Parts: sequence; structure tokens; C-alpha cells
Amino acid sequence: MRRIVIDTGVQILSPQEFLQQIGIHMSTVSLQLPESLYRQLAHLAEQDCVSVDQLITLAIAEKVSALMTVEYIRERGKLGSRRDFEAILAKVPRVEPDEHDRL
Repeated sequence: MRRIVIDTGVQILSPQEFLQQIGIHMSTVSLQLPESLYRQLAHLAEQDCVSVDQLITLAIAEKVSALMTVEYIRERGKLGSRRDFEAILAKVPRVEPDEHDRL
């Protein structure tokens, strides 16, 4: 099989080089996992066509996002007042919900 290379002048970067070029620097973390958990991760990663590293990074990002959301809601809640809430709620008409909105 012959290989043909055409120089287009476009530089191809590795994923690491690309991330560094746009200002994202990666850290390396070493962790120990039970073998059974690692096998489950490897299986899920294979199903999603991603690496175990990518799956772990995504899981951590989702957890951090959830925790930050909880903290954000707590902080926003501190800015509100029960009295103002009840005043606004009192303005809502007391009517039965539409059929499609009923539980």
C-alpha cells in the first residue's frame, strides 16, 4: 500500500498541543480504583467510544457543575425574602390549571 502525503500548509496539532495553544493546561492525577470499578469504567468508555480518561474527566466535570449549581442556588436564596415572595405569590390568580397542566 502506498502512502501519499500532500502538504497543505495546515499544521496538525496533537490534542495536548491544541489545548495548550488555546490556554487550557491539563493536570495529571494519579488515583487508585477498585478493579471492579475500573472494569465498569472501561466498559462504559468503550460503549461511548471515549477513553477511560475522558469518561472520568466528564464525570468529574458533571459532579463539580452540580455542586457549583447547589452553591449558586444557596447564595441566590440568601438574597431573597420570604415577605417579597409571598407578596408576589399573592398576585397569582387562584384558578384551576388547564387540563394539560394537571398532575
